[in-house]
Amino acid sequence: MACSKAATGVFSAALSQVFQAFGDGRLEVVPVAGRLPHIEQPDATFAHIAARMEERAPLVAYE
Repeated sequence: MACSKAATGVFSAALSQVFQAFGDGRLEVVPVAGRLPHIEQPDATFAHIAARMEERAPLVAYE
């Protein structure tokens, strides 16, 4: 998964195709972020990462 700043529709579509080439790749756009979304918008970036991780391997509650 890659998180990116908002871009034009054509650019986003092209990037999305690139990441889909990696199997189950995904492009997530982080609004109001520049080149370092994990620094500039950490909550939004890590929310995307956490959601993807949960999809791939849901957390199991242990007793």
